[in-house]
Amino acid sequence: MHTRGLTKAGLTQLHEDMAALVGAGRAPGMVLALSRGDDVHVDAIGAAAIGDTEPIRADALFRITSLTRPITAVATLLLVREGWHSTIPSTGSCRSWPNAGCCAR
Repeated sequence: MHTRGLTKAGLTQLHEDMAALVGAGRAPGMVLALSRGDDVHVDAIGAAAIGDTEPIRADALFRITSLTRPITAVATLLLVREGWHSTIPSTGSCRSWPNAGCCAR
């Protein structure tokens, strides 16, 4: 395990993996930014957009959305389907959440 710096072999492997994903059409382009200690590495490969020939730049801006809610919703639905979770509110004791509205009074 490395505690300082980035290895040339590791960075080469990351670049090759990125190139394989772009080459397979999984993404038009990719930007990688890593830092460990004082070492900083930025790598950009591929195109800026699908069907575009303009190369992606290391300072490209990306729209990033939060996937927490959709992933949680799907996980909850899977638990309900498998019988591990119920959508029916509990009527038991909710001493830890007395104001949650799920307790029969």
